[in-house]
Amino acid sequence: MFGFLKRLFGLASPVQQNIDPDEIAKEQWQADFSRPDEPGKPPLVRFSITSENQYRAYLEDGALCLGVKKTSCIAWAENMIFRYQDLDMKGRFRLDPRGGYAAAGFIFHMVDERTYYMVLVSNRGYFRLDLVRNSVPLALAGWTEAPYMSKSNTPIEFDLELITYGSRILLLINRQWAGNWNDASLPEGRIGFAAASYEPEKAGTGQAEEYTALAMLRSFSLDSRIEEAAARYDELEETALPEHRIRLAETFTALGQTNPALVQLRKAWERREILSTKIAAAEDAVMLAALQDNNTEVRFRPEKELFLGAKLAMALKLWNEAAEYIEDALSRKGELLPEFRNMKAALLYSQGSYGALIKWFAKLCSGKYKAAELFADPHAVYNLLGHAYFNSSEYQKAAEMYDRSFMLDEKNGITAKNAAAAYELYGQNKKALARYIQAGRAFLADDLYEELGLLIPKFRLLGETNWEAAALTGKWAFGIEAWADAEKELARAETLRREVQAEPDSALYYLQALLLVRSNDRRKALDLFKKAVKYAPDYPLFRFRLAENRYLLNNNAEDPELAADLEAALNVKEDEGATYGWIHNFAAQIALSRNDTEKAAIHLEKAASVLGEAPEIRVNRAVFLYLQGAEDKALELLKSQPEEDPLGLMTNCAGNLLVRSGRFGEANRYYSRALSIAPGNTQYRCNRASCLIKMGYYGEADNVLTAVSGKLTPDMLELIAYVAVKKGEYKRAEAAARSALKIDPDHVPSLLQLGWACAFTGNWDKLGLILDKLKEKTLSEEATRGLDDLEAWMNDALFRAVSCASCGRTWKVKRDPGPVPPLRIYAVPPDDMPAGTCPGCGKTFCVGCRKDALDESGRFVCPDCSKPLKLTDDGLKDILNIWAKENLKKKRSKQN
Repeated sequence: MFGFLKRLFGLASPVQQNIDPDEIAKEQWQADFSRPDEPGKPPLVRFSITSENQYRAYLEDGALCLGVKKTSCIAWAENMIFRYQDLDMKGRFRLDPRGGYAAAGFIFHMVDERTYYMVLVSNRGYFRLDLVRNSVPLALAGWTEAPYMSKSNTPIEFDLELITYGSRILLLINRQWAGNWNDASLPEGRIGFAAASYEPEKAGTGQAEEYTALAMLRSFSLDSRIEEAAARYDELEETALPEHRIRLAETFTALGQTNPALVQLRKAWERREILSTKIAAAEDAVMLAALQDNNTEVRFRPEKELFLGAKLAMALKLWNEAAEYIEDALSRKGELLPEFRNMKAALLYSQGSYGALIKWFAKLCSGKYKAAELFADPHAVYNLLGHAYFNSSEYQKAAEMYDRSFMLDEKNGITAKNAAAAYELYGQNKKALARYIQAGRAFLADDLYEELGLLIPKFRLLGETNWEAAALTGKWAFGIEAWADAEKELARAETLRREVQAEPDSALYYLQALLLVRSNDRRKALDLFKKAVKYAPDYPLFRFRLAENRYLLNNNAEDPELAADLEAALNVKEDEGATYGWIHNFAAQIALSRNDTEKAAIHLEKAASVLGEAPEIRVNRAVFLYLQGAEDKALELLKSQPEEDPLGLMTNCAGNLLVRSGRFGEANRYYSRALSIAPGNTQYRCNRASCLIKMGYYGEADNVLTAVSGKLTPDMLELIAYVAVKKGEYKRAEAAARSALKIDPDHVPSLLQLGWACAFTGNWDKLGLILDKLKEKTLSEEATRGLDDLEAWMNDALFRAVSCASCGRTWKVKRDPGPVPPLRIYAVPPDDMPAGTCPGCGKTFCVGCRKDALDESGRFVCPDCSKPLKLTDDGLKDILNIWAKENLKKKRSKQN
């Protein structure tokens, strides 16, 4: 209720020196709000007249005014002169809600600014009474309809009278009894005038208002003499109209205050009996008119009130009283007859009258009517009958009744569990297991893991070889984070399912995939996510997790398979709650990766509508701001208290943004902080190591990567390999890369690092195989650049370029071709073959450029030196030798 509590501080105007402000006063006093209190004169206002930023107290037009300047704010002006115990105080109020939602009233028995009672009346026609202790409110009466008041957005006026006498509290609104309470929490204290502003005007007027709500106390008086308070309390207690007590009883019922609710209901019925007697004797024409004006039934106990009374009496275990109300209603056969039959069944069971319940039900259903027509909730009645038979050791009949109940509500796991227990005691273990499994499904659907856990021993006892029992056991273990048990049981369930060739369970594959993700094995998880999607293609959560896994594996936002999965996931409905939010948050992340800020903004808005200020949302909003050039705003958004960022997501994101800006030193500090929050987060560890590598701190990066006791991930091993290469530790680099590939054979960064380890050790054959494997894959832009660099390095190490001096044609020539056998050429080489090198100028030419300028001996000659060209370069000889062998092979094949 209290979005913002604030007291108006300050003493009242100077008062006479002989007044003790802590005295419990017994006086009769009336305030005078026509002028402020004057020094040396008896105080006539007494309430504090002060102002602060959010509210103002002042005198105007003979009233004490309290203006509240913001919504979700409660303020008060305190009477600082005396404390009071028993009192009768009255006030005339005017409340202007400024078109919004506001309230005004009294504070009383105030101990300090954090502990007091407060009664408020709102412009919506309701009142409430709260006990506030240490700033924590406890509703003694929630918002309850006030006598003779209606909803209004315009100024209203009302009278409020409050009597406290001992532990008793009585409230009158507009001179009508509104309620009475018995609460001894705060026996005495100060009083005050309170105002509250809850909501602003829905459609603004366009004019600036000084206050969101303005309350005026036009008149105020009190009498704190115990005799007068007691007499007034007794007098007013007898004036309560029955309908007002009924309203209060309904409020007490809603608050779970069962006994006070039943007391009010009884008093309402007693009052009706007295009034009906007076009306019959025509002794009270005024009261008759009041009753007629309020359309009050003269009948003592209407059916709806009997229902409330029976409900309250049963809650208090007043069985005889409840039976009286139920039988009265059943005899009338009114609109609520089916509800009262349900209640009678519950009463008989609660009394332990199992035989009577069974006989009554049998008699009731012996005619042409079925239970569905006789009872408001036949499911509940069948369940009670099942209990009755079960407690009578008639397990077969109990199972039958429970089954009927379950058929009417197949989402009720308790009923299925009851039926299973009855079947088990009856010796029908097969049926018992089937019902236990149905109960387990219902509990799982409602996330009732504690109830599901109670079924696990039954699954193991009756369904050791049943795949559904194993599946439920695995899902329960997953739900309570018993990861090892979950892995074991889910795998066992899948094995048992295959044995009986049952339909696949997509949830099994999904949970197994999540377990692999927990073990940092996203590559294996990918196939299981695909299986989950195969058997539940329209389930958005599965498509989302598959898309997310693809992205985190390959870091490729342009992956067409990822796009297809994400598009399917975005069919999620808004009523899916958190799932809707997470899917749109991921869609925003992908859009940001593509620098599509327009789409990102749309998805972020949808995600935030469900998830609010979750760290994941703030992370993507920060990236959004960064891409728009607002780096400072992005980093400011990511600043957080530890409780706001329990997993370190925002701290890590700040490091990422700083790296993108080249601010590596600052980024390293953020990464270090993120790791201190979540030491086991391998992504944070990799991020910090990468940052240190960019700074050239290879040794420190190595320490960060190896300072972990758990299993190393492929990403970590790849970075270890990178650092090892930089440090010249090539064997260690190769070992780390191979360890990563053992975990994930398709881990592209590790393949690249293994390639570099081979390159630096001259293992060109292995490097060639690695390059071929990389070329078979769909690579991201970054990986493609890595492949190109690695291939260029190998080419530069193994080959040199020789070009024709005339046309520029280039040959890739091995730096070390090895021994080249003597050339035996039986035909003219094609134009793209080398013709030779001039021994004079050293220029090389191709056949095509020199074939038309042969010397007398038919040899190629240099156009500049006129000297015959010679094949002295072993690399060029190797090229011609390869051509000659292939040409000879072609000729022989034609001859054959």
